[in-house]
Amino acid sequence: MLRKISLIIAFLACGALTSWGAQQVVVMDADHGTVSVDNATVSGGDVVTITLDPQPGYTTTAADIRAEVTIDPGLGHAPQRVPQVGQLLELTEVTAGETYTFVMPEEPYNVQVSATFRAINYSINIVNEGNGEAQCEQETATVGEVITLTIVPGNGYTLELLTIIDDGGNEIAYEPVSDSTYTFKMPAGNVTVTAKFVQSSPTALDDVRLATTSVTHYYDLSGRYLGTTLPPGHGICITQDGRKLLR
Repeated sequence: MLRKISLIIAFLACGALTSWGAQQVVVMDADHGTVSVDNATVSGGDVVTITLDPQPGYTTTAADIRAEVTIDPGLGHAPQRVPQVGQLLELTEVTAGETYTFVMPEEPYNVQVSATFRAINYSINIVNEGNGEAQCEQETATVGEVITLTIVPGNGYTLELLTIIDDGGNEIAYEPVSDSTYTFKMPAGNVTVTAKFVQSSPTALDDVRLATTSVTHYYDLSGRYLGTTLPPGHGICITQDGRKLLR
C-alpha cells in the first residue's frame, strides 16, 4: 500500500513539472486587409494586442474577429483539458475597428487569430441641372464596382457636362458605352454625379464649356459632349485647364 501511494505522489510531482513549451499566437491570412499581433510567443495570462489594417473601402468590427483556443498538433500526448479547444476568447475593444486585446489562456493552449474584412457601402448621389436626368439603378455600391449611368435628356436638350466627384473633391473618370450610357468604377467613398443639360441647338466651337479640372473632357466639333474617355473614330475638340486643342 505504501508503495502504491509513493508511486501516485511521484506521478503527480512529475506532472506538476511538465512544461508544454512556449505558447503561440497564430495569425491567419485575411482578404482585403491585414491582421497582426504584438507578440506571437507568449505565456498564459499575457495580454495580446490584435491590430487590424483594412484596405481602402473595407472595414471590420469586433464581431468579425476570432481568437480561438487551439493545441499544437505536434504534441506527443494530448493534455486532459481538451474541452477548451475551440473556445472563443473574450475580446476587449481598444480602438473600434483597429485594435483589440485578449488574455492568453494557460498552457498548453495556443490561440488562432482570424478576421473578416467587409466591403463598405458608399452612396451614389445624383444632381441634375437643366431639362434631363442622369439615372442609376443603385443608390449604394462598394469599392471597385462598375456603375452604369443612363443619360435621359429632355425633349430638345442634350447633355452638356457630366462630372463625378468623390468625398475628397476628386473627379472620377468614366467611359462612354453609348451616346446615353456611361460607366465608372466606384471609389472608396461617396460620390456625387452631376449632369448638366442644355438646349441641343448647334453650339459654336468657341462657346464649348471649358473643363477646369484635372480630368480631360471631350467634345465633338459641334460642341456635343462625349465624356472623359475618347470614343473611337471621332474628330474632337479637347478642353483641359482652360485650353482648347483640335484633334
